[in-house]
Amino acid sequence: MLRRHYEGLWGVPSREAEFRKEDKSVRVLKWDADARTGDVAMYATLGASAHPAAGRSATHRLEYFLGLLPQQDDCAATLALLGPATWAEPLGDGHTVEVGGVLWQGTDMNCWLLAEPQKPTVPPLLHDGLHVQWLQAVPRYPSERTWKAVHGAEELWTQWQADLVPFWDPRRPRWMDRR
Repeated sequence: MLRRHYEGLWGVPSREAEFRKEDKSVRVLKWDADARTGDVAMYATLGASAHPAAGRSATHRLEYFLGLLPQQDDCAATLALLGPATWAEPLGDGHTVEVGGVLWQGTDMNCWLLAEPQKPTVPPLLHDGLHVQWLQAVPRYPSERTWKAVHGAEELWTQWQADLVPFWDPRRPRWMDRR
């Protein structure tokens, strides 16, 4: 059902990887940048919604997506961690999920900001009594995590928009260094 949902939006994925934690697994699917994906490489979890999300109704499930340009396939392992994080703690718009290290080799970004997409990207899915919602995962530097903790996620988005921060660029400079 989820794979068909994705393929209806973006076609057949170009890559797929599976990540296991104990007896549960989450796959990360990748689509190359083209007009269907909004000209960014799109990554999406498949399996985070296989188990109930902590703090939500048993019928409300979450999956995650990320758009990057240029592509950064090494993001898949830490994107997959959002599945187990969802099962363990209540997550939603504006939450931060830290990983034990960096999001991928060669960056200092070390956490995801979870966000309701600013523009509709993956429509919610209702299937067999389940409601699946997608949150956007946005990579952040430690200084941005701290700034958001003080000022809030909405203000972070406002400042990023004002400063034209290319949050989809995995090689973007640290926003706080530009201020």
